[in-house]
Amino acid sequence: MHVARGEPPSIEGLCDRRFAAVRDAVASNFVERGEVGAAVAVSVAGRVVVDLWGGWADARRRRPWRRETLVDFFSVGVAEHSYGPDRVLERPSRFALGFQLTQPERPLGPNAGAFGHFGAGGSLGFCDPEADLAFGYVMNDMGPRWQNPRNRALIDAVYACL
Repeated sequence: MHVARGEPPSIEGLCDRRFAAVRDAVASNFVERGEVGAAVAVSVAGRVVVDLWGGWADARRRRPWRRETLVDFFSVGVAEHSYGPDRVLERPSRFALGFQLTQPERPLGPNAGAFGHFGAGGSLGFCDPEADLAFGYVMNDMGPRWQNPRNRALIDAVYACL
């Protein structure tokens, strides 16, 4: 797979027409935000509406990202367990047992009941029960921080399509 500079790599998978903005955000992440390889999946009301992947599975850009490419992402727990200043992050944090809970500084979505976890470099998994939405995003080239322009563009595109 050869990709010219400034062009997105092949993006594989399925994307419901209503969620075309998500496919566009994935392509933009490669061209405008330095994505190397990534996958994003979205389920609404129990139906998969986005299951996309593309780019490279390795930093040297020799192995294409495939549907079966594995990325470690794990966390458990839902009820609020702690809230307040985080001495390590030096900012407010709100956590359940294993999951971050949405908060103004780092919203997972527009609804207060959303829960999930931003991962290092921008990987993200969350659920928004009010929207009947499950969201997962992994990549192999870390962004500048947990919440970053790549995952924010995907989150915004998903909610705009609902």
